[in-house]
Amino acid sequence: MRKSEIGKNRFNILDPLRFFAAMSVLVYHYSIFLKHSGAEWLLHTLSFGYLGVNFFFLLSGFVIIASAQNRNAIDFAVSRVIRLYPAFWICLLITVAAIYFIEEKKISIFDVLANASILNDYLGVKNIDGVFWTLQAEIKFYGCIFLLILTGLIRFIRTWLLVWLLLSILYHFYEQPFFLSWFISPGYSFYFIGGVCCYQLYKRRDPLILSILVISMIFSIIKSSSQIYDFFPGAGGLDEMIAAAIISIFFLTFYLLSMGLLNFQPRRYFLLLGAISYPLYLIHNRAGKIVIEEFLQIMSPVCSVLLVSVIVIAASFLVHIIFEKPMSATMKKFCFSLIKKFRLTS
Repeated sequence: MRKSEIGKNRFNILDPLRFFAAMSVLVYHYSIFLKHSGAEWLLHTLSFGYLGVNFFFLLSGFVIIASAQNRNAIDFAVSRVIRLYPAFWICLLITVAAIYFIEEKKISIFDVLANASILNDYLGVKNIDGVFWTLQAEIKFYGCIFLLILTGLIRFIRTWLLVWLLLSILYHFYEQPFFLSWFISPGYSFYFIGGVCCYQLYKRRDPLILSILVISMIFSIIKSSSQIYDFFPGAGGLDEMIAAAIISIFFLTFYLLSMGLLNFQPRRYFLLLGAISYPLYLIHNRAGKIVIEEFLQIMSPVCSVLLVSVIVIAASFLVHIIFEKPMSATMKKFCFSLIKKFRLTS
C-alpha cells in the first residue's frame, strides 16, 4: 500500500494521507492507555482512528488496479510479493522478539511461519498481532486481481465490478454465497470496489462506474453502523453518524482525486512518510503496547504513549531504510532475472 504511480503521473497526496491513516490507527490503539487521563473528549475522538483501516482498503483498490495495468499475471504477483512481504517479515520478527524477551511469552515456530505466509487464517492459526487481519484482506484482493489478469478478464472491468458489487450486496443481506469470504473480504469489499471505481473514473468518465462508486459508498456507510461496535464498544447513535461522515469524506477524497482536483507537487519528506507508514502500521500494535506497559512502571501514561509513538516512528524508518529497501531490491532483481531466463528458454 505504498506506490501510486500511473504512467508518468503520481498521486503525491496519497503519501501523507497514508501516513495520517497509519497514525490514526496508532492513536486508536494507544488511546486505551489514556482512559484515566482526564481528557475524555479527546479519548472519544481518538476512538475514530480505527477508520484508518477503512481508508487503507479504499486506497488499496485505487492503487492496486493502477499497478495491474499493462502487466501480466506473473509480473503483478511478483511486484505484490516484493511489496508486501519483506517489511512484514522484519516487523513480524520485531513483534515476536518483543513478545518473547519483554512479555516473556513463547510462540511456536509453526505459528510464526504460518503468520509469515499471511495465509495463517486458512491454516487455522491465529494472528500474532491483531492488525495482521488486514493483510489477509489485502492478499485476497491481490489474488482476485491476479486471477483476473491471468484469465484476461481484467479488461472487462465494468462487468466484474458490477458482479462483485451484487455479490457483496447479496452477502450483506443473506451471507450468501457462503464461500465468498474464502476469496475476498465481503465486509470490506465495498471499499476495494470504491477504490477501483475511482481509478477508472480517473481514466475515463463512466456513468455506470460512477453509479457503482455511489452504491459502494452507501453500503460502506450502512455496514459502518454495525462495524463501529467491533472497534468502538461505547459508541452511540451520534458516533455512528460521525463514522458515516468520515467514510463519506474518504470516498469524496478519492473522487476528487480521480477528477484531478486534489494533488500537489512532490515533496521528498512526503514520500518518506508514505514509505514508513507500512512498517509503522505493522509494529505499532502488539509490540508497541508491550513497550508501553513496561514504561508505565516508571512514567505516566501520556509520557509512555508519546515516547513509544516516537520510538515506533523511528523504528519504522530504520526498518524501511536498513531492511525493506535492500531486501526488496534484492528480491526484485532475483525474481525478475529468473522470470527473464524462463521466458528466454520457453
